[in-house]
Amino acid sequence: MLSFKEIQKTGIAALIAFIFSATALYAQNSALNVNEIKSIEATYLKGRGVQLSWATKFNDTTDYFIVERSLDGLTFEALTEASYSNTQTNHKFIDRNPYKGVSYYRLQVIDYNGEANISRVVSIYLEGSGKPELVLYPMPVGNAETLNLSFKGVEQSFKAMVYVTDQTGRRIISKEVEITSVHAASELDLQQKLSPGNYQLTIVAHTGLDFRIGKLLQIID
Repeated sequence: MLSFKEIQKTGIAALIAFIFSATALYAQNSALNVNEIKSIEATYLKGRGVQLSWATKFNDTTDYFIVERSLDGLTFEALTEASYSNTQTNHKFIDRNPYKGVSYYRLQVIDYNGEANISRVVSIYLEGSGKPELVLYPMPVGNAETLNLSFKGVEQSFKAMVYVTDQTGRRIISKEVEITSVHAASELDLQQKLSPGNYQLTIVAHTGLDFRIGKLLQIID
């Protein structure tokens, strides 16, 4: 059985251990919350662009922010860097050339020691899905001719796959095209691969924009 003095010593030791444990836990929680973004939101400002607003907790370890944007929410590009101020906890940045359709934004919070923390991702939808209008000519087209694909309303460059399928769903032609706002057109050499009849031509954009367009393709002798 422990003596009274031993119990006292044990109690004091336990108290000291508790204090150290609580202090360590507080320090850990504080460190975890140092660079936490309290709020972040994306808002469309008519005629100006998308405004990204965020609020931070006061801290003395943050150096600056990196504002990033994405079309798919997975691959992000850096738009700008924003400095951090101990006297300012509300921050704003305007993306004056936002994507049409859905855009995703996030922040990287960079500490003085070079460590980076990622904020949650926010998204916004802008009218005008970014899907250009596709015009095929000549139409109908001969099976030995070259089909022209012209895109109207192209505001940014993109790459896409062109697929031609028959009425059974069999894919006959596949080709990748790259479209720019300067030269918003491409050609598809049919090379006598298609017999006269009706086919489905599908454009699937995969880089720069994200859309799918289907058109009826009529082939004649």
